[in-house]
Amino acid sequence: MLLQAAETRVLLRFSHASALSIPDLLCTKVGRSRPFGQPRLPDGSSDVWDFSYDFTLRSVAQSLQRLQTDRLDVVHIHDPDHSIEEALRGTYRALQRLRDEGVVGAIGVGSNSEKALAELARQGEFACFLLANRYTLLEQPALPELLPLCQQRGIAVIAGGIFNSGVLATGAGASARISIGIAVFYGMIASTCLVVVFVPSFYVVMQGIQERFTRRAVRDEAAAVQNRS
Repeated sequence: MLLQAAETRVLLRFSHASALSIPDLLCTKVGRSRPFGQPRLPDGSSDVWDFSYDFTLRSVAQSLQRLQTDRLDVVHIHDPDHSIEEALRGTYRALQRLRDEGVVGAIGVGSNSEKALAELARQGEFACFLLANRYTLLEQPALPELLPLCQQRGIAVIAGGIFNSGVLATGAGASARISIGIAVFYGMIASTCLVVVFVPSFYVVMQGIQERFTRRAVRDEAAAVQNRS
């Protein structure tokens, strides 16, 4: 499963939790999976999305076993951006059953699509959304629609990736620096063309306008002199 390693680390952390005074909320995700130990490919092709009812029940049962607990505070439906109806029919219904049985405390959704979360907010009853990279220090596309909708429906929003996946904390990576360099290069070309072409043309246009106004002023003054004589 996609979160097997993370859940194992959480179990180790919980084994030392007795010394902490701050209570923990135990959360996990279902719907998106990857065979344990398989590396994550950049295009996501190594991952499998399954939002069926039965898969959800099996996934939660496996998480409970790995975490050595009988209850999860929050379970997020993981990245249902392109399978909203399937997720509502399968994963959401299964989590509702588990919530009614006391196995799950709250149902949430984790996604980096503010549009998908807005659609889910309209169709289901969710306790929280884990919103990744859509309300950050760099950009806030979730602000116009999603956040007011969540406020209206009482859905808590957990802002994930507030430093834009580390860009604002550590700087752009190699690929991002190349993209920025290309943008700067073409921006310089565009500004150079603008200066070379636009400025002389603008000067010619303004000079023509000035000459027309000058000729008109001369004609008006001559006409006024003639009228006085």
